[in-house]
Amino acid sequence: MKTTALHTALLTLGLAAPALADQVISDDLIVEANLCVGSGDCVNGENFGNTDIRIKSLSPEIQFFDGEANHTTWTVSVDDQLSGVEQGFSIRDETNGVFPFVIAPNGVSSALFIQNNGHIGLGTTMPGEELHVTGTSPNLRLEDTIGTPYMWDVGGNNFNFFIEDVTGNKFPLRIYPSAPENSIVAGSNGNIGLGTNVPSTGLHLRRANGTGAILIEETSAGTLGQMTLRNNGITFFSLEDTSIANLDNSGRKWNFQNQNGTFRVTTAPGGAGDIEMILTPAGDMTIEGTLTTSGGTCGGGCDAVFSDDYDLPSITEHAEAMWSLGHLPNVGPTVENAPINVSDKLGRMLNELEHAHIYIDHLHTRLADETERNASQQAQIEALMARIDALEEG
Repeated sequence: MKTTALHTALLTLGLAAPALADQVISDDLIVEANLCVGSGDCVNGENFGNTDIRIKSLSPEIQFFDGEANHTTWTVSVDDQLSGVEQGFSIRDETNGVFPFVIAPNGVSSALFIQNNGHIGLGTTMPGEELHVTGTSPNLRLEDTIGTPYMWDVGGNNFNFFIEDVTGNKFPLRIYPSAPENSIVAGSNGNIGLGTNVPSTGLHLRRANGTGAILIEETSAGTLGQMTLRNNGITFFSLEDTSIANLDNSGRKWNFQNQNGTFRVTTAPGGAGDIEMILTPAGDMTIEGTLTTSGGTCGGGCDAVFSDDYDLPSITEHAEAMWSLGHLPNVGPTVENAPINVSDKLGRMLNELEHAHIYIDHLHTRLADETERNASQQAQIEALMARIDALEEG
């Protein structure tokens, strides 16, 4: 290490060296070799290696002191115990007593890299975007330190992209690799698209591969209303088959609606005089066409009465059963104001009606025979009366 000439001369003569004073250099200072600065730790013959400037002490620091009033003073230090990181590298805001930047020892390479285009790499020297994070499963943690502490992670790996509720130990959102384009889109108007980037309504699901469906599933037991359509006015949902021509009465689209408290089923053209079905809150139903049922319509036998092997009761037997039971035998009892199976009841009424017509036919045949017999008897009576009259006159 170099010292002043006076100091060297005094040591040579064996005289005590005077106390060292601050050296003030009023001109530029140029050091063509290496420089070691420190609190007595620099030694003569210091091994600099490739280092040009070495700050050597128990806690080496460089301070940037702004001489203007009320300006911030900054200190760059190593092993500043106040930083909270032993043997760390830190930048301290002396004026406000904070450490905005600290590097812990034994860090990984490229922990922080700033590209010449301004891109920042965390774990990479080749950041491809403004912020590029690499790792085995790179995450961004968001931690709330005010009130009840809470932590969220946003991350991604070869399995999925996710948002993790770290505090609650849940993953409320996952996106898996190779997810289709426009899987989830939020439009500028607030519409949500699933499979489309131009959602035309509040929630628009679009597919072109035969999977355009919605499943609502609740795995626990119990009663649950799983879909509600609510509107401050007429509300409806539509079922549309786009393979059908879009014409009136083609059945391309059916609307199921609540209109002023009545349930209606309609298709184009619709309108007050063309409503296919109306159901009122009282349970009254009106349909535009006819009603055809396919099951339970012949509980009483129906046309079986016309079979040769049918055991048809006589009129007297049927009448006795009717009066004994208090109802038509094949119709069954009909309780006042009780629910009724219209289809089954209709079939049984048809069976009894067929019985009645058979009985009518029997009575008609009997009446015809009796009429013919009466006519013959009347002719005989008239002939006898004529003979009696002739005898009396003779």
